[in-house]
Amino acid sequence: MIFTLCISMCGIAVLKLLSVDANAGSGGSVATFAPSSSEDNSSVVRGIWINYNELSTTENDESKYREKIDKMFADIKKADLNVAFVQVRAFNDAFYKSKYFSPTKYLCNGNVSFDALEIICDVAEKYDISVHAWINPYRVSYDTSTAATELMLKTSSGVFYDPGNADARSLILNGVKELISNYDIDGIHIDDYFYPADIGSTDAASYAAYTDGGGTLAQGAWRRSNVNTLLRYIYETLKSTDKDLIFSISPSADIDKNYSEYYADVYSWCGNKGYADWIIPQVYFGFQNQSLPFSSTVTAWEGLIKNSSVKLIIGLPGYKIGEVDEYAGTGKNEFLTDGAGIIKKQIDEINKRKACYGYSIYSYSSLEKMS
Repeated sequence: MIFTLCISMCGIAVLKLLSVDANAGSGGSVATFAPSSSEDNSSVVRGIWINYNELSTTENDESKYREKIDKMFADIKKADLNVAFVQVRAFNDAFYKSKYFSPTKYLCNGNVSFDALEIICDVAEKYDISVHAWINPYRVSYDTSTAATELMLKTSSGVFYDPGNADARSLILNGVKELISNYDIDGIHIDDYFYPADIGSTDAASYAAYTDGGGTLAQGAWRRSNVNTLLRYIYETLKSTDKDLIFSISPSADIDKNYSEYYADVYSWCGNKGYADWIIPQVYFGFQNQSLPFSSTVTAWEGLIKNSSVKLIIGLPGYKIGEVDEYAGTGKNEFLTDGAGIIKKQIDEINKRKACYGYSIYSYSSLEKMS
């Protein structure tokens, strides 16, 4: 079966199950979300994340890479998804020509003669898919043997740019500026990597410099302020360049952990203009999840939206289809037995909620699982 997207009388997307198109894409069946109404549904976000592994190649061959990307976007178009969040900087690296970040090792170990993002933008335009450049602003490496510069922090989980370091913030912002200046993208997207959960006292020197300079915030509030400052700068940079550029953030779905462990102030982001246009919490849970069941988690996020300039889009776990959900408690087999059906029901529910602006599926590789 495939999923087909229809438009209800109120203009909200609703799913129906139809038969599969055996010729979807260029390599088998792909779930389809095609509107069956002539009513315009272009304002509804139907997104897909494309991660760095999915973009990787070992062949320094531009024509073959273009074929790879063309197949991806043909599949995305066939599924009637309209926004691609493309991971162009995952680990202090670049899938594009950058003044600030080294070529990614995921393209021919950094020895590549073509510009992957330029190809992506070109192909996406062919298929009328909106491209948002997905960056991980702070993450440098999971490898703790990686040397940390004065702009970075090292914890037991890896190396990260120090959110409290103004020079690190400037570097990240310069990376954003070159992306929106040099590529035909529709927005900048960041995900859930803010302060690492094991930060401990690693940033003690940065905090001491802040208090020595007259700062009065407690350390937790200071950390949240550091992240907020970067987000405001990114938002302002996009809007001063082109007011139609979209800045989106995809935090963890656990509201309390965001605030207290990752120092991600989702209350401010959702409640005020000037931080983000789209908030896309990763609600990677089934209806039977014991800790964070899908419906009540979405309701909690709806309750955070206090400003009409901020749109709520729900991130969905296509990658869990056919898998045991290890941390879901008694609901751990929900995606194993009917994963595609669960995603369909989640989309159905999202599209009935007036506070939700759409959804995004993680990730591209899951499209075939949804057929």
